[in-house]
Amino acid sequence: MLGPGYRAAVLPFRSWARLGLLTVALASLAGSGAGAARTAPGSARTTPARMLIGYYVGYERDLMPPEEIEWSALTHIAVGVVLPRSNGRLDLGFDLGPGEGPGFARDLAKRAHKNRVVPILMIGGAGAHAAFRSAASAGHLQAFVQNLVAAMRNLGYDGLDLDWEPMNPADRVPFKALVLALRRALPGAVLTAPAGITTLTSRNVPPVYREIASKLDRINLMTYGMEGPWEGWKSWHSSPLDGAAEATPSSVALTVGHFLAAGIPAGKLGVGVGFFGDCWTKPVTGPGQSLRGATIAATDNELSYTTIMANYFAPGAAHFDRTARVPYLSFRAPTGPKRCTYISYENRASIAAKGAWARAHGLGGAIVWTINQAHDRTAPAGKRDGLLEAARIAFGI
Repeated sequence: MLGPGYRAAVLPFRSWARLGLLTVALASLAGSGAGAARTAPGSARTTPARMLIGYYVGYERDLMPPEEIEWSALTHIAVGVVLPRSNGRLDLGFDLGPGEGPGFARDLAKRAHKNRVVPILMIGGAGAHAAFRSAASAGHLQAFVQNLVAAMRNLGYDGLDLDWEPMNPADRVPFKALVLALRRALPGAVLTAPAGITTLTSRNVPPVYREIASKLDRINLMTYGMEGPWEGWKSWHSSPLDGAAEATPSSVALTVGHFLAAGIPAGKLGVGVGFFGDCWTKPVTGPGQSLRGATIAATDNELSYTTIMANYFAPGAAHFDRTARVPYLSFRAPTGPKRCTYISYENRASIAAKGAWARAHGLGGAIVWTINQAHDRTAPAGKRDGLLEAARIAFGI
């Protein structure tokens, strides 16, 4: 999904998602989460009824050192980023360099297994599209699959997360071939496919999802960053549960509905929880307003939940949209380092609402992008990950 300092997929990913272009990734998950019996990596496939998959990326390691991860709130951890190369080989630097990256990844896998959490490798992200497509082409597919399997096993992981962005119509054949080849090579691994959002103006769910659903354990919808300063749009929320309308044409419920209508079983679907916010500039001060030149000045990675709480949050600025079921901050004057006048983000209340809605509709859990961004290192041990704990409770993990 992402890369360091906006390199692999921080802003590039969000650009695709916000335009309503459906994106795809594979996340593989093996075992049944907490309490599952451990076997060799990728050797025993058991799918839990609900998954809570937390993404952890190397370029945000300092935000949440491995020894401070709140394992009890997770069923799976997706560690990245591994980048595909056009010849089917892999960059295993994890944004830390070839000397440090593999050791970093092995350490996280060992910690995950010790805490009975399933570790999976995240592959790709926006910006990796050309290399991904070349690696999955007929001439390189066999080598690519062999390298993915080898990396998973050598680093001690139970699966893969292939984040192919964007998913263009021409990508349908190579992506499907990749999924099928991986399932044949890794019958014991658990594979999931994160997918981009739909909107009222971009309703189509790529048919590849229906075609490969039986080979996947989850299709996780990246329902965050669902707004932007685009022509015909008004200001909106990053992850609205409901309330899609003509000028604010996105919501979690809308995207889920489109995927259900496309033939994806509810239990195969997960939704996205974003541990970051969007900083809108003046004159916008809340949702549903005409843009009049406003833009988003900060987003994922640089506007983490922890940053919002430390540098922007004020009780007098806090509001809750009861239709969208999400919080926001509204300021009369530009505020904070990024000069925000409106910040859309998620909090415990919105996560509780999203989790309750997902469970009521029989969905299979959630992904969190990224667990690093809501970790408060200044809080006492055991109280540093309130948002992650809220997700655990909300999704019934």
